[in-house]
Amino acid sequence: MELADNLRVGFRQGGERCRPAGRAGSASLKKLFQEYDLEPWLRGRVPLIYAGDELAAVGDLWVSEGFQASPGEGGWRLTWNYPDE
Repeated sequence: MELADNLRVGFRQGGERCRPAGRAGSASLKKLFQEYDLEPWLRGRVPLIYAGDELAAVGDLWVSEGFQASPGEGGWRLTWNYPDE
């Protein structure tokens, strides 16, 4: 099965954990968003990209360990825009 066939987009429900590529361990999204200084009102609107049941990427902020492309390997670039209110 192709990775693209197994992808879905969701939004924060609470309790999600992520290990950004290159980071020693995992952390809650709440803590990661705080570290990233993402505005609290925006945190629930960041799309979460899942490959099966695994969190593969958080918007265009970071990619989870194991889902990043290797040097010279093709990959996907995610971008998301939040419309002005």
